[in-house]
Amino acid sequence: MDAPGNSSVLFTRKPPLLQCHGSFYYNNGAIDPDNDSINYEFITPEEGTDCSPANLLYKPGYSLANPIDSIGSFIFNTITGDESFTADSIGPYAFAIRVNEYRKYQTPAGHVWKKIGSVMRDHDILIAGCVASPPVFKLDTTTIVNASYAGSILSGCTVTPISFCFDIKVPPVFSSLSISDNHASFPVSIMPNVTYTNNYTDSVRGCFSWTPGPNDTGLFTLNITAYDTTLCYLFHAANTRQYYYYTIPIYIHATTHIFKNTIICPGDTVHLLAVGGGGFIWSVLPGGSGISSLSCTNCTNPIAAPGTTTDYAVFAANNFNCSKRDTVTISVVPPRSNRRIDTSLCTGQSITLALPITTPTAGIITAVRWSPFTYLSSPTARNPICTPTSSTRYFATITYSGKTACQSVDTINVKVLDYIKLTIKDTTVCKGSTVHINAIGDPSFTYTWVPVTGVSNPNILTPDIAADTTLTYTVHTSHAACRDTTASFTLTVLPAPQVFAGNDTSICAGSHIMMKATTNPPLTYTYDWQPASAVQYPAVLQTVFIADSTTQLIIRATTNIGCSSTDTVWVYVKPAPVFDLGKDTLVCRLPQIQINAPGQDVQYLWNNGDTTCCITAGANGSYILTETNSYACSYTDTMQVHFSSCINCIAVPNAFSPNGDGIDDVFKPILLCPLKEYHLKIFNRWGQEIFHSDNVTQGWDGNYKGQLSAGKVGNNVFVYYIELTEDKPGAQKTLLKGNITVVAN
Repeated sequence: MDAPGNSSVLFTRKPPLLQCHGSFYYNNGAIDPDNDSINYEFITPEEGTDCSPANLLYKPGYSLANPIDSIGSFIFNTITGDESFTADSIGPYAFAIRVNEYRKYQTPAGHVWKKIGSVMRDHDILIAGCVASPPVFKLDTTTIVNASYAGSILSGCTVTPISFCFDIKVPPVFSSLSISDNHASFPVSIMPNVTYTNNYTDSVRGCFSWTPGPNDTGLFTLNITAYDTTLCYLFHAANTRQYYYYTIPIYIHATTHIFKNTIICPGDTVHLLAVGGGGFIWSVLPGGSGISSLSCTNCTNPIAAPGTTTDYAVFAANNFNCSKRDTVTISVVPPRSNRRIDTSLCTGQSITLALPITTPTAGIITAVRWSPFTYLSSPTARNPICTPTSSTRYFATITYSGKTACQSVDTINVKVLDYIKLTIKDTTVCKGSTVHINAIGDPSFTYTWVPVTGVSNPNILTPDIAADTTLTYTVHTSHAACRDTTASFTLTVLPAPQVFAGNDTSICAGSHIMMKATTNPPLTYTYDWQPASAVQYPAVLQTVFIADSTTQLIIRATTNIGCSSTDTVWVYVKPAPVFDLGKDTLVCRLPQIQINAPGQDVQYLWNNGDTTCCITAGANGSYILTETNSYACSYTDTMQVHFSSCINCIAVPNAFSPNGDGIDDVFKPILLCPLKEYHLKIFNRWGQEIFHSDNVTQGWDGNYKGQLSAGKVGNNVFVYYIELTEDKPGAQKTLLKGNITVVAN
């Protein structure tokens, strides 16, 4: 329970079975893989089964202190496990040995040693009657380096290389020594090295070298085994080997040492531990944090809280002759940076993403991982090559010595500068137009337009151009990191059309005039007169003015690409002397009538040549008057005068024209005297009645059943019947009959 998982002691030597009469030396070569402390003790051998063992009984004169006939020369070392004696009598003997393991534990009362296990071993040995000269073993003390030799124990220090040599010799009587040892079984962090020269001769030399690690402290035993390959014994089997055993105890003292060089993140602390000696005094070497970064200076394991990489030193006032001083480096990784870096390059180029990583202290490993790693030569390179096709934001996670707690993340924005792309194509515009340049590019480029004719700003990407002359415009782009490029387009400028609406003119009210506009050059145009209501055809070049008031006309001529121009013309409408002579008149029982013309400030002209305002009509006919005002505007009106005897008190026209012009549109008799009774009937040529009326004011409009009779019935000649009675005493009913012609226009 005190040492779970403990490894038991191992024996590196086989026990001897045969020994010649005389001196004897042997060591079991016990080692502990856990490097625990061990000691040895002799115990009484046992016999019987595993379940029922029983102690062997020594014969009188033998005991644990003297288990063999050796005339009192038996020696057993409980520290090294060495056994030596001089055999006095031949015969079989039995030994038993136990090896105990001890481990140091820290308790509230201090350090204590606890036994954690043991291993026992029995072996039998036959003392034969042979006589042999045993090899002579000698440690060559003149070859000892970095160690001291006293009391049969060699003493050295950890992390300090030690070395020594030894010799094994026998009398030169055809001897051939074979030497081996247990150095390969040392439970240490750094394995010792032993070399042998002149093996299989009568004189062999071995040399041992070792640099103990910082934890390789305590007693280590180099067990050396030798046998003479030329000896032959008669006991038991022929050529039975007789082994000779030699031991060199090596005690390694702890060199003052600090555990251990450590890498920490900013703000972290670390526990320091000094071993090897006592009375520790801590200090700080120049160049790092001050002594205040230690929690204590006269202790074994202070807490260090350095702000920067710092070297701490310790001195052990109490120690063996080993080094009493050691230093340790506590490396503080660079602080988190979280920088943002912007860089740019042109399409098709490559760039090295150089991270400004602070050079770390020796021993700190810096690892980088990029995300995303699109377009990168490596996702883990410190300075990868980037060949992007589009702008990308990269995140570089920097980890120091694998400590994720010490990560920093830098951001690098890689902007890909696209070369200019003109989205405007070759363009045709009208002279005087303004053209806006459409282009895609990056503002970090320098732009220069040539020629500069009409260009609003020749040093920007998208200027405006005032179109005046057909030219090819070229933009030159430049950037320190990119090759120069150009892009061009042709601006074709067409002249604006010239349109002439004509000279200002005047017309009389009620008149029309042809507007004879012209254009130049002779191209295909579309036309637009405004106001459209003032002309008969507003979408043609030459049209008719129909307005009845003074109007400013505007004509616009436009080419098929939108080039246009306008012109204006005034049409002044002068007032005309409009008048009315009155209705056509039937004169009954009078020899003549007076026709009076209205109007002022006008000139009169009758169709009979008279130039007065009023004339006397004395015969049937048309009386026509033309009046002309000061604007030279004339107006003409006509009056029909018919003289009749008026016997029947009514006058009947013989024709009318129902064409909607307001003149003679209705057939109606003219009443010349009051009537008591009135009936009108109209028949077609087939005798079919098509109209009748009992009201002298109601006439026939020429329609029959909703259709105009003119041109529909025979030769447009109809028959009328009128019955009337005058409103006077003794008046008789009168019947009138006649023909009426309907004129189609």
